[in-house]
Amino acid sequence: MTACFMQMILCYQKMLDIIAAYAKKWRFELNPKKSEVVVFGTRSPPRNLKMKLGQHTLKTVKQYKYLGIELTRTLRWHVYIRRILEKARRNMTHVWAMGIRGGFASVKTAEMLWKALVRSVLEYGCEIWGEGAFSDLEKIQIEMGRKILRCNSTLINEVVLGELGWETMKARIDEMRLRYWAKIVRMQEHRIPKIVYRQSKTRLEMEDPPPTWCKKKYTRDLLYRIGLGEYWETEEVPPEDEWAKIVREKIHTREEEEWRQEMKDHSKLH
Repeated sequence: MTACFMQMILCYQKMLDIIAAYAKKWRFELNPKKSEVVVFGTRSPPRNLKMKLGQHTLKTVKQYKYLGIELTRTLRWHVYIRRILEKARRNMTHVWAMGIRGGFASVKTAEMLWKALVRSVLEYGCEIWGEGAFSDLEKIQIEMGRKILRCNSTLINEVVLGELGWETMKARIDEMRLRYWAKIVRMQEHRIPKIVYRQSKTRLEMEDPPPTWCKKKYTRDLLYRIGLGEYWETEEVPPEDEWAKIVREKIHTREEEEWRQEMKDHSKLH
């Protein structure tokens, strides 16, 4: 282990010791089974790493579920996304059986069930992992849209979205990402998310930036693509409600333009 890494381990161990001392002082027990260690990074974690919580040695693992999201050692989201896809499909089956299959539920009711039981699952935590095309998420939305409209699988995706007035899952993920970005920007400088964001943004200037939340300049480029690049430079974002409205309008305009173009590209829809 490097000297820097060893120093970090000692720092973390001191924090665990403080927690253990606090628990002993106020006479409550800590559950070591609910505490594990993940060493983040692309390299293999060091062997024989021992972190103790009181009298218990914590287990070193490759991933840990925190606030409902699996955080892997390499900070990739495939484990979590695979799980929510399976859960969303199960929920979609339940929704299908709740009156849609027999035509007893109206389109409005079916949409409400979709948003509450399926889409909410697919969107959870997307502010941090939502970077990419995520074709599997789009497929689930289109599949659900076809069920609601009671049409066959040959109906073109753009028609399904147009009939229901839906945007792509990508649009919703981008919108929530930018709303979360503004929330970070508004934080005071001593907040940990703000400190991490500052470091992440600084690293963008490097020739080969390491993986961070700002990886590949996605957030910055997204703001510029929809005409909000000035906010990336100044970070003078308006209040939450006003910012949400601005982002909503810009994302909607982008989606509408792309949808119209897709419609033009399908000759059978002319």
